[in-house]
Amino acid sequence: MAILVVEKKLESETDCWYKFMCDKPADIDNLPTSTTRGGLSGVKKYAHKTSIAYCVATARVYMLDNDDSWRLLAGIPESELEALELKAETIVQLKKEAESIEKSIEEKANTIEEQANKVTEIADKIFALGPSAGDGISNNAKGYILTLFENAAYKNTAMQATYNALREEWGMGSGTTVTSSTTATLGKAAIGKMVLGTV
Repeated sequence: MAILVVEKKLESETDCWYKFMCDKPADIDNLPTSTTRGGLSGVKKYAHKTSIAYCVATARVYMLDNDDSWRLLAGIPESELEALELKAETIVQLKKEAESIEKSIEEKANTIEEQANKVTEIADKIFALGPSAGDGISNNAKGYILTLFENAAYKNTAMQATYNALREEWGMGSGTTVTSSTTATLGKAAIGKMVLGTV
């Protein structure tokens, strides 16, 4: 048993407010109360209620309550500490995964925006040439261009309108609501050939 009197306040002839430090939980039973002087040879007075005791082994704080018992005031059991540590690791891992997903979504959004801008640029050039612009573009090239617009028009009202207008302009029907389809990947050279009618 190792108990240390760390602090004494409100001391009178019979009692005192104490702050103790002890090694093990079993030492708490040897602390004085307001009616007993406990098992400490160095303590000659009763303890005021609200006196404090800190247990080093368990990192817990006890207080002498109104029922004259040393009640656990603060402290977390070892099992709960281990659980909290595991939860903290899980939270860190989830945070990393969320950041990765967020980055991936942002990259995809940027790619979609770039594709939409390219399609809009092509559409502006085609309509700027006037009603006869389609005459210089091969049917094969028109098919590629419509495929490009079809993918860009998926869930995009403005692109849907452009897609339908091109179909009608080229005599390929009035167009319908676009659904998801295979994305057409075309390089600058291929687009150039299509516009010139060499595809």
